[in-house]
Amino acid sequence: MLSEQSLNSGLIRLKDSQTLILTGIIQDSDRISVSKVPILGDIPIIGAFFRSTERTNQRQEVIVILMPQIIDDIEGSNWQGKKYQLRRLTKS
Repeated sequence: MLSEQSLNSGLIRLKDSQTLILTGIIQDSDRISVSKVPILGDIPIIGAFFRSTERTNQRQEVIVILMPQIIDDIEGSNWQGKKYQLRRLTKS
């Protein structure tokens, strides 16, 4: 079963290389497994002695970690000693 929750916290401001951790997609699952001896486990009242029930709960969550790298896109700029050439797309 997937459930959806949301939080609107406004704008987020980060410095260069500052880490932002986002969590999302939480999945909870509950499972019930029944094991029994054939025929004997189906008998009312005394059948409980010939079967067992196992319950398991499992929770999975996806975590997204963002670490933005801000690149100066001024023509001819130097970023950490490396030259980056960026092309601007123009509409024709």
